[in-house]
Amino acid sequence: APGSRRGARQWSIIDFDGPVSIARSAVLRTKFTDFSSVTLHIQYADGHWANRQWGSDIAQRNWLAGGRIVLPLLTEHAPVRRIVVSVDNANSADMLTNLTVVSGRSVAEHGYDAALLFALLCGVVAIPILYDLAFLVVLRERFLVWHIAMAAGTLSYIFVSSGLVVVAFPGISTALRSQLLIWTFVLAIASAMEFAAHYLEEKGLSRVMRRLLHIASIWALCVGCILSFGHFGAVGVFDLVHDIGLGMVLATCIAALAHALLRGSRPARFLAAGWSLTILFFFDRLLRAFELYSAPDWMTYAVYFGLAFETVVTALGVADRFLAIRRDRDRARALARTMEHLADTDPLTGIGNRRALERRFRDAPRPTALAVIDLDHFKHVNDRNGHDVGDLVLKAVARALSTIPRHLAGRMGGEEFALLLYGADPRADAERLRQAITSHVTHEVPGLETPVTASMGLVQLAGDEVFETAFKAADKLLYDAKAGGRNRLIAGNSAGV
Repeated sequence: APGSRRGARQWSIIDFDGPVSIARSAVLRTKFTDFSSVTLHIQYADGHWANRQWGSDIAQRNWLAGGRIVLPLLTEHAPVRRIVVSVDNANSADMLTNLTVVSGRSVAEHGYDAALLFALLCGVVAIPILYDLAFLVVLRERFLVWHIAMAAGTLSYIFVSSGLVVVAFPGISTALRSQLLIWTFVLAIASAMEFAAHYLEEKGLSRVMRRLLHIASIWALCVGCILSFGHFGAVGVFDLVHDIGLGMVLATCIAALAHALLRGSRPARFLAAGWSLTILFFFDRLLRAFELYSAPDWMTYAVYFGLAFETVVTALGVADRFLAIRRDRDRARALARTMEHLADTDPLTGIGNRRALERRFRDAPRPTALAVIDLDHFKHVNDRNGHDVGDLVLKAVARALSTIPRHLAGRMGGEEFALLLYGADPRADAERLRQAITSHVTHEVPGLETPVTASMGLVQLAGDEVFETAFKAADKLLYDAKAGGRNRLIAGNSAGV
């Protein structure tokens, strides 16, 4: 009969209603966990026992995709009454509570397909990481970083939990694999809480609830430390800490989602949809842990599809949020450009104002000359015809000064205008524009008693002047033009004025 040895040992007994015949090729399938040794005891109908023991390396040799291992039964050609499994130093009860006798042929048939399926799931989870990185280049938002971390944690968990890690690292120990299981899962959960805290918009989540998500993230890491470094007197305590500790994180997540949904948050809809299956499967685990019901075997594999579904749907949510932020930023930039344009525009004539001229003066290429223009006897126009006609005259003057596109005209105030002139012969262009004022006003504002003329002062620029200095020099030349009889241009240079 089974004996006892030193060390923490847990037992599980499979009793049959009566002696049963088991094919010699049959195997005992169970869930992977960390352990030091496992012993299989088979009692036959005649009462005698057969024992077989393996070290933890059996988990690496006989792994199955989906976090399972198999133990060969190799029964004698005799009916079996009882199967007893003892596990030494296991860190979880999963290995003892998931024992199933299955056909060795079915294991061989489905093992390869299952491995391919899990490899495909890893690929599906990896894709969002790639386009998250592309989004991150364009939009540096923290929620993108946390979604990458969440997806990377989920990918790592599927890779380790499914057993694919054994393909990549055949010599990996059960202890290291168990630690990786704990930390990939915990880091995925902690990153998911941080992702939610940064992804849900400000109006969708209160400050208190956002803080609770941060606390839940830290708590998940604390649970990971307890599971990883704690010493438990019984196997069930490990599972209890795991389920209750992470269950508290799950409760916080559900509360935050409900809170955000009630506030009408659009991003919360993506999170609720993406995490729905994961939440459902976690509740399934809790119910099975407390033996409230027995789940079908496929539920063990369904959790991986839930994780992949979560990553893909939340990735769609990231894309939606990215586009929303991009639209908001585009609108904000368009508004800023509009406001900047209004700030640089004279409201009456539609050409630039002093602010626009000063900014353009500093930009490359630098203007070769600056001219200041003043309408001659403009007060008489207003007095004789009214200010509405005076406004029409000012608009016509602005259009006249804008007829050569490479030069920039601006209204300084009242009937005073300025020109930034570019090119090799700015004086000729300035004189052409000055004379165009009279013809444009005559054509566009008929009925004036006398033609509207303009006086102009122009300075040639050396290239190192500031706007204020150049403007004062041109303004002085303008006064010289007015003093000399008006309706003329007087030119000079800024150094000689």
